Amino acid sequence: MLSFKDIDIIKFKSFQKFPDIVCGISTKRFGPIKNKNFEEKKLNKFFKTLLIRKEQAIFMNQVHGEKVVIIKNANKQVIDKTDGLVTSKKNIFLCATTADCLPILFYDPFSKFIGIVHAGYKGVLNGILDSMIYQVLIQNN
Repeated sequence: MLSFKDIDIIKFKSFQKFPDIVCGISTKRFGPIKNKNFEEKKLNKFFKTLLIRKEQAIFMNQVHGEKVVIIKNANKQVIDKTDGLVTSKKNIFLCATTADCLPILFYDPFSKFIGIVHAGYKGVLNGILDSMIYQVLIQNN
């Protein structure tokens, strides 16, 4: 992971070898970016920095559960009652908001499936990681 004291976005070294992936995590300096009450200016600045259009971003209304949703298009900006998103579609950006939980990112360079889970201890105990792996395996068969 690359991390510098004076930056607002952290990028992962492991994802940089895949030029078709856009990935970034906002730091505390960026300020809160929430999926329920969008902080428009901060959210727009974050997306602009990553060269993403807000209309292409999909957020989750996270509930610390095990549900993973397969995203086929960007028609809906917030997916209700879910803690994981997965897609193989280009130009759809999967988003998670976290505080004391972790965003865990998945990528299969062969099938081009990418996923993100909101992983707190409750979600991990409820099987969110198993659900993500299961969804990716189902989509690849």
